[in-house]
Amino acid sequence: MTGKIVIVLMLAFMVGIIGFHPGAAKSSTFVPSGITAIKNVESQKLKLNAKVPRYRSKDKDADYAGALMRTAVKIQEDVDIKNIKGSIRHIKSASSGSGVVIAVRNNKSLILTAAHVCISAAPVGRVVFKGKYIVTHSQKYVITTKGKKLRVIRIVKKEINNDVCIIETVGNAGNIASVAPDYPPMGARVHSVGAPAGYWQNGLPNIVEGRYVGIRTTPMFIRTNMSPLGFMMFVNFSQYSFPIVGGQSGSAIFYRGKIIGIATIGTSRYEHLVWGPGVLQLKSFVKDTLKKWK
Repeated sequence: MTGKIVIVLMLAFMVGIIGFHPGAAKSSTFVPSGITAIKNVESQKLKLNAKVPRYRSKDKDADYAGALMRTAVKIQEDVDIKNIKGSIRHIKSASSGSGVVIAVRNNKSLILTAAHVCISAAPVGRVVFKGKYIVTHSQKYVITTKGKKLRVIRIVKKEINNDVCIIETVGNAGNIASVAPDYPPMGARVHSVGAPAGYWQNGLPNIVEGRYVGIRTTPMFIRTNMSPLGFMMFVNFSQYSFPIVGGQSGSAIFYRGKIIGIATIGTSRYEHLVWGPGVLQLKSFVKDTLKKWK
């Protein structure tokens, strides 16, 4: 009896070391588990060294977000300033904002953004840095999701009171987005794509998710060439709830793949409150511009 127990234990010990192959029932063969593990490691190495296939997502939500991201651009301003001793200094990205591509034709693009982003932060002749420097050159650029730097040709149209603007650039700035026919329902999930704090490394925009709150009357301070001191006016802007910082001004806000607004106003007291022109202000503004654009 003792001999039988010893034989059974020995067999169990051998099976534990060698390992039984899943196909043993059919082939009646044993395959050492250590060799199987080595084969798995080698196959992983081969896969890692092989040519990576083109990525195709089966995640509809990821595909949707990715499509929105490819319509976004970063807007920056390169400035040359001259000090009192005559030396020239180049400043990259003196101001930064965001925008969205709304048209591409004849190797030119139209970008929808905020009016305060369109206006030069450092116009030629302006004295900066405590009167020691003066701006000698200023040029705005659009940075695409492919990392291209496209020169802004002109401001096509702007409305200061609604803080909305369309600029024209050379080249193809990206995929085209269109304005929604109507407002989303209150509480709808929305997405905003832009360059928060100017971050746009390797052409990668940032996408944030939030909620559409509704329409409210919002005070807005406006300064123009005709009114350098500025004045306060009240506008019916859309309100949203999502995080916002400097650099996201002009970023498009999407609902179901369509533009329902752009982010133009935030508050330092609570960084998840956003206001901006909505569908009512954008529909006719964009439509009229596209009709007249040549």
